Amino acid sequence: MRSETLFFLLLAATAAERLVELAVSRRNMAWSLARGGSEHGRRHYPLLVAAHVGLLVGAWAEVFFLSRPFLPWLGWPMLVLVVGAQALRWNVVRTLGPHWTTRVVVRIDSCDTPTMSPS
Repeated sequence: MRSETLFFLLLAATAAERLVELAVSRRNMAWSLARGGSEHGRRHYPLLVAAHVGLLVGAWAEVFFLSRPFLPWLGWPMLVLVVGAQALRWNVVRTLGPHWTTRVVVRIDSCDTPTMSPS
């Protein structure tokens, strides 16, 4: 199989993983909103989505239109980093549980409120 095909499959797998993330985020956001959470920074979210989509499309376009060759000395270590980063990402999602979203949702009841101790 050609390296371009393998790279496209990696990009497709990354896109699929991001769609799974969005589904998990949507479920967790509903959980937080149902418990009194409120979303902040809603206006910038479409820009972040566009940046993530643009990164994947741009990576594909560079290889497809500019015929970039696969450089094994660079490609294989980067693949290891990508897999490691995904493992860390899902560890964070698992650790935060329903508190993890791709958006900024604040729940007042989940914050520690400073209290005055008796002097």
